[in-house]
Amino acid sequence: MNEERYKFLQQKVYGSKEALELFTFELSQLLSTAHRPSENDPNNEGAKVAMAVAEMYQYFINQYFLINNGEKENDRRSTGNPSLE
Repeated sequence: MNEERYKFLQQKVYGSKEALELFTFELSQLLSTAHRPSENDPNNEGAKVAMAVAEMYQYFINQYFLINNGEKENDRRSTGNPSLE
């Protein structure tokens, strides 16, 4: 995939209101799930994976706002604390 096509797809997908709705819902679902150590996962590796996925959802949400506010496309602004702003 060439760079121009990649940028087009990012703007088309990340810039849509539907993407924001989906990523926000998925992030909320993930963060509202209890992540406790269990007998099958004593080191709580599942929680580490869940937080990595949450960070990616937050990245996608950030991209929506960056694209729709006319800011730099690939400026990652996440602080590690997921939010809608």
